[in-house]
Formats: sequence, C-alpha cells, structure tokens
Amino acid sequence: MAVELSKVSLSSSNSSNDSSNSYDYKFQINELQFLGSVPVIYVNNHDEIYDKWERLKLNNSTLLHIDAHPDTEHLTLCEKLSVNGYKSKPITNVGNFLCPAVYHGIVSSIYWLNPHSKERRLQDLGTTRVELRRRKIRAKVAPYLNNNGNNLHYQWSNLTDKEIVDLRNGKGKVIESASDLIIPKENLFILGIDLDAFCCSQGQTIFHNEKGNNGVTDYISRIQLTNDLLRQLPIPDFIFIAESQGYGKMFDCFVPPTKLKYVKESLELKLGELYSS
Repeated sequence: MAVELSKVSLSSSNSSNDSSNSYDYKFQINELQFLGSVPVIYVNNHDEIYDKWERLKLNNSTLLHIDAHPDTEHLTLCEKLSVNGYKSKPITNVGNFLCPAVYHGIVSSIYWLNPHSKERRLQDLGTTRVELRRRKIRAKVAPYLNNNGNNLHYQWSNLTDKEIVDLRNGKGKVIESASDLIIPKENLFILGIDLDAFCCSQGQTIFHNEKGNNGVTDYISRIQLTNDLLRQLPIPDFIFIAESQGYGKMFDCFVPPTKLKYVKESLELKLGELYSS
C-alpha cells in the first residue's frame, strides 16, 4: 500500500516566507518525486498535468511550457457544467489544456520554449496580469455549435481574430534573452515539460525548421540548450514531465518508445544537477 504524503509543506524557493506560500497537499509518495530540491510529477500525456494542477490547487502561476507544440487550441466540453461558475472538470486532450487552465486561474502567464525551432524557439504567449509590453490574454466559456449539438466551449477572448488564430497556432512575441522573461517572486513558477520537446517522432513538431533534423536525433543538444536557459531563471516551484506515449497507438505516440528511457534519463541528470544546490 502506497504511503501518503499528508499535509506536506512544500516551501516555495521562488516565493516569500509568508505562510500563504506553504501548500498542504495529499499525493501518493510514488507520485511526488524530486529532482534536486524541486518536486516533480510525471504523467503520460501532457494534458494529464491539468488534473495535477487542480489537485495541487495551483493559482496565478507563471508557466514555462517546454514542448514541441503550443497546446493552446480551444476546447469543447463534453460534460454538463454547473451554472455557478463552470466548475465541472474539462475533458482535455494534448493540444488544448492551456485554455481552461487560464480560464480557471491556474495559469496566468505562459512562455513557450520549443527546442526544435530556431526562429521561434522561445516565445511569450501572453499573460492575464498587468505587465508591460506583453499580450493580454483572457479565456471564456461560451456556447459552441458543432456536430454534437450546442456545447459549451473554452475559447480565447479579448483578442482580434488574427491574434486568436496566432495564439491557437502558438505564435507569440519571440524572446531573445532569458532576462526578458517576467517571473514575479510572488507567483508560483512551474515548468511543464513534454519530452517531445527534445525527441519528437514522425517530425510532429511546430516550426520544425532545423535543416537535416528529423525531430528524433540530437536530443542531447536540445536538453542542453534547455538547461542553459533554465540556469538563468529562478528555481521552479514544481516540475511536471510528460512522457507522451499516447494511448498505445503509434500515431499518438510523440516520443519514440525506443528513445523514451534515454531522453528521460538525460533530462533528469541535467535537472538533478541544476537544482541540487
């Protein structure tokens, strides 16, 4: 029987010593692990971290999304929502879980790192906070008519049609330097890492423009450039890592199963060294 970590106080390395920054959570001990001093949670498909975010009761977080894809598509809800604030759990997939995360206040700022890309490697996708020179994003729930009838739909709002298309396609402001990332100390800082950011099968990457790169080889260099960026940023409060093995079918398996062990161990080695001090 797994031992529970009950009322674990996870002090934030990026937050003040105020008691409001200690979080009481219940997690199975085999679910909550550590890389250096940072708690890490592993999932299969990337959208499964949404459930972890809810269970952790994360709020107003700055997210560095490290992935071969932006995951910013709209989401049609399949469950009936309550009338008092749309509290029912959204049914997500790997491409659309960030919109409901913004709507429910879990995430308030999104930066996207795609190590497969050269021209658009690090981007600012937007924030709900008041921060200068950043795209202001909002999400809403509204009726949406599709083949299954009139459903409720998470969608981006307060933007022009072009800006919404750009956000859904993962196009934001290109960032040239780590110093341009705004990561306030009073907010949680979380890393959402999909291993396909380093090794992605079938060329299924966004802005896949490295000449001669098939998305699978040279994953060590992508892990290294990610590590070089993280070294310049505050220590995150949580790390979430998705293995992206899909549902047993090759077309939805983004990280080649034969490479998974090596990619995962290589990343863990780098992050463990980085956050061990």
